[in-house]
Amino acid sequence: MLVKQVMKWLWHIMGGSETQAFYSLLTFISVALSTYLLYLKYNRKLPPGPWGLPFCGYSPFIKGAVHLHFNELAKKYGKIFSVNIGSELTVVISDYNIIRDSFRLTEFTGRPQNEFMNILDGYDFDNTLYLTTLALVSSRQVKTLLNGPPCPSFARFQTFHWFYREFFSRAVDSDYSQCRLILELSFFSIINTDGALWKDQRKFLHDKLKMFGMTSFNNRNMESKIKHEVEIFLKRLEMKRGVPTTLTSSLAISISNVICSVAMGVRFYHGDPQFKRFMDLINEGFKLFGKVTFANYIPIVRLCPWINSVQNKIEKNRSEMAEFFQEVINQHRASYNENNINDILDAYLYEIQKATDENREDQLFEGKDKLRQMQQVLGDLFSAGMETVKNTLEWSMVFMLHYPEAAKQVQIELDNVIGRSRLPSLKDFEELPITQATILEIFRRSNLVPLGTTHATTRDVMLNGYMIPAGTSVVPLLYAVHMDPELWGDPEVFRPSRFLDSEGKVWQPSFFMPFGVGRRMCLGKNLARMEVFLFFSSLMHMFNLSLPEGAPLPSLQGNVGVTISPIPFKICLLQRDLHLVDNNEVSANGPLRNIGH
Repeated sequence: MLVKQVMKWLWHIMGGSETQAFYSLLTFISVALSTYLLYLKYNRKLPPGPWGLPFCGYSPFIKGAVHLHFNELAKKYGKIFSVNIGSELTVVISDYNIIRDSFRLTEFTGRPQNEFMNILDGYDFDNTLYLTTLALVSSRQVKTLLNGPPCPSFARFQTFHWFYREFFSRAVDSDYSQCRLILELSFFSIINTDGALWKDQRKFLHDKLKMFGMTSFNNRNMESKIKHEVEIFLKRLEMKRGVPTTLTSSLAISISNVICSVAMGVRFYHGDPQFKRFMDLINEGFKLFGKVTFANYIPIVRLCPWINSVQNKIEKNRSEMAEFFQEVINQHRASYNENNINDILDAYLYEIQKATDENREDQLFEGKDKLRQMQQVLGDLFSAGMETVKNTLEWSMVFMLHYPEAAKQVQIELDNVIGRSRLPSLKDFEELPITQATILEIFRRSNLVPLGTTHATTRDVMLNGYMIPAGTSVVPLLYAVHMDPELWGDPEVFRPSRFLDSEGKVWQPSFFMPFGVGRRMCLGKNLARMEVFLFFSSLMHMFNLSLPEGAPLPSLQGNVGVTISPIPFKICLLQRDLHLVDNNEVSANGPLRNIGH
């Protein structure tokens, strides 16, 4: 009965008789089986790993949080293993030496081109061919099928060539040239790109971040911007007078204002409704992405109405954020002065104007849309810089509540080194080893990005004796590294002293990598370190922490999404001294415009 129904369906969409449909189905199955056998032979060259199902791969067998499941697989299959997540071949590395060595290589600097990246980059193709194609294979695989020879991987088997020719040519009025036009995905900015555009953009953005003090840990101008937001943040907490409160919203706006000041030359008042809406879009985006993760790897799921509605919501939010960024860009263009470069947007406008004057506009950003590129750069700065720092600071409060003795040690050190007349500053950093070690342990124990940032191989490459095909997703399992008993002894224990040597000086082992490693290491590493140090040390210096009466300790498990964020909790912040903030001399350098009321 099922076979008959399938033949009727094929007969309907392909034309011809039932007999022709039957032989077509038989051919499809035969080619699929043959290619699957070739896949088994080819698979021997890959790192070991678990078996999966056709189309779904190993996805149905993943239980609980992915990083925890992968950690168990690493114990079974070794420090490097392969797994098919849906239609995507993924290699997972849990050995810090292999991670460091491989991520230094150019061959591992690619980015996976999947639906997650497509949405981040703002694709909005309302096209039957595009949607149906993505329902079968990933964008990278579609490129391979249309432009290259058949790959020996099951997810890319040769039958799809027949499927395109026989099905899509009838389903929509399109030929191969139109199909290529639709599927020539063009990525923007830093996070989503690879190759020449990524190299050029990374160098350009690094130079501009350096210009504005975001790449140096002790830049005075950058410190003043951060401390200005710290002061406002602390004053808002001071007004709570110990009443149970959540830190999420205030922290998010404070951290975002640091980014705004450097990227756009503006800051927003905490009550500004437009900026609150913007922050809500970011927070919602991180949650929504977690709901459609498997759509990246099991392409057919993308046609599910529920998944489609979530993706539509993500796209709608992304478009709204793009409008917000575009408004800021338009304001900058209206007031642009090449002799007064105040922020990153000004720097981009200067580069665009310079390229136009020199008649090389088509060469800039490899011919990509310039305004779109600026929108994506702003989006990258916020997505990479706000959520991670905010979550780290929230985790710091969770751990201080769980380990009050560690909190007490930090406060004693701050009192001894700084005194009770001012707030900490970067000049105190080297004199605060216990505070430093506590922050490092917060980075390690929170495992904020347990799967690191996924890379992709740019060509076939040998790794530890295994052949890794081009286009393979490569996951650095940082959770396994930071929770390895062989490296840390007691990884489950929160123990800041592990980052102090016998003389009480701070040391960081080579297997500690909270900001990633290699050529795609986080550009904002030093900015994040400055923010976490100044916010955390100031909070600890000004307040005693306690739980609301009768409230349990916050969970150490967290919500697993793009990052691991603390489960929402309330905290009581009891001021240790009056007017400590008022004694702190802070000025925000630069012509910042305050927006909102």
